[in-house]
Amino acid sequence: MLKSKFYLIIPASGIGSRFDGDIPKQYTLMQNGKTILDNTIEVFIKNGNFAKIIIALNESDKFFKDSIFYNNSEIITVIGGKERFLSVKNALDKLTEIADKNDFVCVHDGVRPCIKNADINNLLQKIDAHEIGGLLVSPVVDTLKLSKNGKITTINRNNIFNALTPQCYRAEVLQAALKNVIKNNLTITDDASSIELFGKNGLAVVGDKNNLKITTKDDLKLANSILEIK
Repeated sequence: MLKSKFYLIIPASGIGSRFDGDIPKQYTLMQNGKTILDNTIEVFIKNGNFAKIIIALNESDKFFKDSIFYNNSEIITVIGGKERFLSVKNALDKLTEIADKNDFVCVHDGVRPCIKNADINNLLQKIDAHEIGGLLVSPVVDTLKLSKNGKITTINRNNIFNALTPQCYRAEVLQAALKNVIKNNLTITDDASSIELFGKNGLAVVGDKNNLKITTKDDLKLANSILEIK
């Protein structure tokens, strides 16, 4: 039984990467007939541990109205920002109207539909009593090479991980970390980066490597295969 309260933010305002005409990739249909985004949302709706799900949409979005979750009472939508972290900030600002500062806010990429329910539950259980939070990761298994100044060297991959999502942090901590990013014009690539730059640290919880982010058409093919296996 979880003691903390959890909320979820899904940044889904991207329009730059497209698979099919003018359709943003999160609205691409997968083999099961649902969009990438709807497949992602469905996992968390079924999980049942999230009080509300905040989805950050592009201000010109005309596709979410066709989502199977459009009228779901667990979902709130907000307008996203020009950068991913700004979309998270906008969603978090909305959440502060209903969430306590010590509640957990999890952020999950809208184009990661292969997240396993077991990994979500494991992450939430591991961070439930943690003062900061944590994120899902997967160990790097390939041999890593560094090519610099015409020289190739092997990097020790021990303690090297791929960052996955969800990434979950106390609402107060995440909001302060994002304000620090904006104030100091910092560059971040995920939510954990903002926490690290704020001088805080969370737990790294190992999850399934198949929790891939769909970036290319090859990724989409692989994701379809993974969901078919599930």
